[in-house]
Amino acid sequence: MKEKLSKRNTVLINIRAAEKEGDGSGAGFNELVERLDGQVSRATVSKALDSLFDMGILDSDWVLESGKWRKKISIANEAKPMVDKMIADLNERGLI
Repeated sequence: MKEKLSKRNTVLINIRAAEKEGDGSGAGFNELVERLDGQVSRATVSKALDSLFDMGILDSDWVLESGKWRKKISIANEAKPMVDKMIADLNERGLI
């Protein structure tokens, strides 16, 4: 991702990508930190998530994976069309 995007949008785009690549349940915090290694610091990921949760863009659920409960962060159903439109627009403009 190019430096032109805000860190918050970088986190948001990666959450949506994780949803599409996986089973749709989203991504865990550590998974996001790993995906964004070298682009966004762990502390910035945490701050971006707080902001996106406060805006109502994100949702989370507990999912049982390999016998362990994990909190998965995903895009709220109401926000998915907006996020997909934003990603399409950024792709069209060559920003991602």
